[in-house]
Amino acid sequence: MGKEIKYNLRGGLVTAPILYLKNVKKSEETSLELKSRREVESVGKALCQHFDNHSNCTLIGVFNLLSFYRDAKGFSNIPADSQELYKAIREVGDRYGYNFEREKGVPVYNNRRFLKAVLKTFGYPNVKVSAEYVVPMRKALKLLDKGTPFLLSLAYGVYFNHTVTVYGYETYRDKRNGRNYTFLLINDEWASEPRYIPWINMDRFKLICVTRIKG
Repeated sequence: MGKEIKYNLRGGLVTAPILYLKNVKKSEETSLELKSRREVESVGKALCQHFDNHSNCTLIGVFNLLSFYRDAKGFSNIPADSQELYKAIREVGDRYGYNFEREKGVPVYNNRRFLKAVLKTFGYPNVKVSAEYVVPMRKALKLLDKGTPFLLSLAYGVYFNHTVTVYGYETYRDKRNGRNYTFLLINDEWASEPRYIPWINMDRFKLICVTRIKG
């Protein structure tokens, strides 16, 4: 990640939404209440460091999605062995722009084709995949409400040129001014603890790509 990282401040990593709102929006903790929360269970928790640890965030994101579809959706062809699963994903990734030696990840414009090819490798050629840019918050939250996790590729700030796995959200209401603040619940693939992306910062990202398995 390079330079020093800030926590729970604008432009930094978010580990505690209430602390972030206190620091950035000057909310008082006593005025904040959790309005709604959704977490999709069984989404993989793999981290980049568990495998190649070189620009492999999209590969890890696909690993986490496939773990969910195996354990929660009955995609029984997907290997339960982590090394076997990652090896297969890596082999496909090498064809779609991943380069370990040069530390180059799968480019975001290949996300859909990459995920589609991985599914085909495991015997699911007819499963539909989408990659959408500039997705409205209402649509993203609706996906999560329906139990659909997704990959989020970003090109700004602390997650510049990085892909994270989104598996839920939390919305807080400030009773003092009546405003709602929504945070995406993510595995940022750098740390084992949950982290968050404030939706109020989304307009600051130059690129937002949502990649998911449909249906």
